[in-house]
Amino acid sequence: MKISFMGSSVMYGTGADNLQGYAYQFNELLKKRTAKGSPAFYRSNVSVPGDNTQRVMKRFEKDGLGDCSAYIIFGLALGNEGVHENGQAAFDSYKNNLLTLIQKAKSAGKKVLVVNSYGRGDFNEKDYNLVKQLNLLIHEWDLPSINSLGAIDNGYGKWADGYQNGNDLYHPNSAGYSEMFYAFVPSVFDALRNGKTRPVYTHSTLIQPKSKHAGELRFRPDNGVHPFTTVFDIATSKNGKIMTIKTASATGSLTINKKGNLVYKSPSGEMITGKTVVNNKKWHRIALTHYHARGESLLYVDGILQGSLSEKTEAITFALHNNEGPSNISYRNWFFYRSGMNAEEMSALAAEKMLQSSLELYAPLDQSSANPFENLAQSTTQIDASAFSMK
Repeated sequence: MKISFMGSSVMYGTGADNLQGYAYQFNELLKKRTAKGSPAFYRSNVSVPGDNTQRVMKRFEKDGLGDCSAYIIFGLALGNEGVHENGQAAFDSYKNNLLTLIQKAKSAGKKVLVVNSYGRGDFNEKDYNLVKQLNLLIHEWDLPSINSLGAIDNGYGKWADGYQNGNDLYHPNSAGYSEMFYAFVPSVFDALRNGKTRPVYTHSTLIQPKSKHAGELRFRPDNGVHPFTTVFDIATSKNGKIMTIKTASATGSLTINKKGNLVYKSPSGEMITGKTVVNNKKWHRIALTHYHARGESLLYVDGILQGSLSEKTEAITFALHNNEGPSNISYRNWFFYRSGMNAEEMSALAAEKMLQSSLELYAPLDQSSANPFENLAQSTTQIDASAFSMK
């Protein structure tokens, strides 16, 4: 039940109070889950500050295999690889060495996870683009991964304001580590232990509510969320409410207005009105992403930005359709990610790439199936369909 955390200073916890970084916080969550009946997973942190992929390669047999764990998480920074100084050469070194480490670990019988690369206080546009390019690759690798960049990004590859460790450009503070912790899927190890494999994307499914008053499909992320991205497809010719987002004290929504445009009303009452017509009977991919650390939500349709607004919200429940929904609508492919997602990731999603970093929910939504609301993501959370009726 041991999980080896093998990385550099951020995985070690440098910059956090008492070194209680995201690895420590995730271990505390594992303890709470065990107390509630989940398997007794536990952390062993064999991270070394300053490490890069070359150094981890040299100590992998001693520390990686020698830690005798069933699971291993690699958490290495593209910054430590020298991307700021060496650009593409550092990118290639990181990618190739990390793939080698993953294969070595898998060959030894370990189940492997990766924390994606993240920003740094001195990164420039070129550095940032390489980090995003690398993370797009990791999204599609055959293993669970954690989108740490989307948890702490200020939009330019640096730490979000207020989340850097003082004048230390290389590390977040305790609040920053908490944002990265939220990007972990809490039940990912339960899912791996149960043999759940990487989800496979499909676009040939759909569900249709029985009527305008068919109720709602509810999804409650495990252990709460800070950053998040929710994505789903719709096809309709009508207007109405298609999603509600509930916090502890308020409710936000996604609605198709009478002009056929998408409107996001935040729980605080702020609004984004999109420009793309989405009720023309064609399939459209709707995406709402929230960067909690930098305090921004962005709305996309088919990978095209519709607008943004400033907010910090802590969503509790997401629900598709409700009694104010369109009278004729089809839904498919509901995703929920525990991290913010940038424009490049949104374009990849619009191109139907199967991105899976910090993915807690992927439900194809297939009313021809015996289990139409099944969650294929590597987690154990489920959709609540008890208040929903299909055609």
